[in-house]
Amino acid sequence: MKMLSQSISFQPKTIIKQLPWQVNQRVTVSMLLVLIIFSLIGWLYLQQASIITASSMQVDNLRQEIELTHQRNNELRLEIATYQSIVYVEKRAMNMGFVPTEPTHIRYLVLSDYPYLPPHDSEVVSQPPSHEELLSTAPN
Repeated sequence: MKMLSQSISFQPKTIIKQLPWQVNQRVTVSMLLVLIIFSLIGWLYLQQASIITASSMQVDNLRQEIELTHQRNNELRLEIATYQSIVYVEKRAMNMGFVPTEPTHIRYLVLSDYPYLPPHDSEVVSQPPSHEELLSTAPN
């Protein structure tokens, strides 16, 4: 038995020579160029899709924030309306020690130097009482 002394080489140059078909350099460059172009188009598409997705998420987050702000504003309007109701104000005044008064217990403070502004033409208001009228009706 005879041994064949044939060496196997894994260098690219040797492998290409051993391929059963010939590779034309122009065809190889063209295929490589097409592959690079398709890869670039795919990368650009993925990049654009990523940007659109991120923007979409931001818009959704902002819409959600706007909705929460509207909801909070409505809650605050309800709270303000509750605090302005006459029932709440009377109850709070009673808790603070205020009591309802009778018209006979009201005293007016007269300031002689206080400027009096006449009402607008559209308002119908009687003349304020004079200083003497206030003093004569005030309880001693």
